Amino acid sequence: MEMSVSPSVEPGLVIGNIFGLLNLFQVNKIMNSLLDLLFTTNFETEVHLADYTLLPLEIHGGHPTFEFDVACRITEEMAFSKSFLHFSNGSFDKMNEYLESIHWEQEFHHSGLDVCVKCFYNLIDFIVDKFIHTQENCS
Repeated sequence: MEMSVSPSVEPGLVIGNIFGLLNLFQVNKIMNSLLDLLFTTNFETEVHLADYTLLPLEIHGGHPTFEFDVACRITEEMAFSKSFLHFSNGSFDKMNEYLESIHWEQEFHHSGLDVCVKCFYNLIDFIVDKFIHTQENCS
């Protein structure tokens, strides 16, 4: 997509408008001198300063680390599901071995991006089905 912007238009406003067209909105309410954006479709997302830093403040100009909380609701369908994937008992060593055995160059050699992504997701679904066991709910 090619865009030209008038020099009198604030670039941040243009970016905000484009993200708005995608139903993504800036929810970060922490004011500081640096550009800090978190775009989301969930207005209940809360952004706050983290109690830790990812890098020492002197390395990245005193830029603070932010955390965000996203409210998740369990739907009725989720609450009454008869089984679930039991990831804590997964065969992760076998998953890694399987992934290492794939010849990625051959798998994606003559494919476009969309085909590669679809193939990759199908592969992940297959691996989860094969190496992560389901467990029945007790209820």
